[in-house]
Amino acid sequence: MELLLTCNGEMYQTHWNSDHESWDREYIKRDTELRYLSVPITLEEGFTLRSYFKIILNYPYLQKLEPFFPDFIKEYKACPKENCLCDDIQHLELNYIASYECDKTIEFDETLFGEKTHDVESHVDIFIDFFGLGTDNETHWGLDFINLNELLDHKVKLGKAKVSIEKSGNFKDYDSLLDKFMVRESDNCHYSLFDLIYTVIFELSFYGDETNKEKVFDDIKKTVAKLEESDDDEKRN
Repeated sequence: MELLLTCNGEMYQTHWNSDHESWDREYIKRDTELRYLSVPITLEEGFTLRSYFKIILNYPYLQKLEPFFPDFIKEYKACPKENCLCDDIQHLELNYIASYECDKTIEFDETLFGEKTHDVESHVDIFIDFFGLGTDNETHWGLDFINLNELLDHKVKLGKAKVSIEKSGNFKDYDSLLDKFMVRESDNCHYSLFDLIYTVIFELSFYGDETNKEKVFDDIKKTVAKLEESDDDEKRN
């Protein structure tokens, strides 16, 4: 069973009908949405961040997952109806990431998970990231300080799962940051309805609503200006 999330903000439960060799769709009724939080999702072609907010409005119980939803719904309703895009962003993407930061190198040809338990030194982080992929196909744009009027009409994609293992030694021992990590990707990854709903709003609201984001950003700019001024004073002396 999967959920199909459509561009106009509707959700359908899909089942494979072996008799007709086709997928049957059943509309998810309003007020029943919390039953499906753990169900894997697929996104209709053309699904955007605007589609995400349409789902939030169509299924209001989902708004209970994060206290910042009312602020962002208000911002969403004040945005233009089209062309809410950022020139530097190609699309928005979810990525499941398992990051192993170890004191020694672990080669991928070793069995990480098998009959024996492996003591992975340091720590392991497993999380879902939501970011804007740059038009250069490499840059990952954080969305913390970008308003919805620059994001709503970007497509949302369910990205690959990534396993990142840090090699031993200091960063200065490697030619580049990428050389210090071994990364493998997999298309065989499922995202649940909860993964999408919660991760997106968590990223968007990391510094609060629009007003608070402006305040934090102003504080950062003031700090940078002071550091630059201090650096100039040191150079003059």
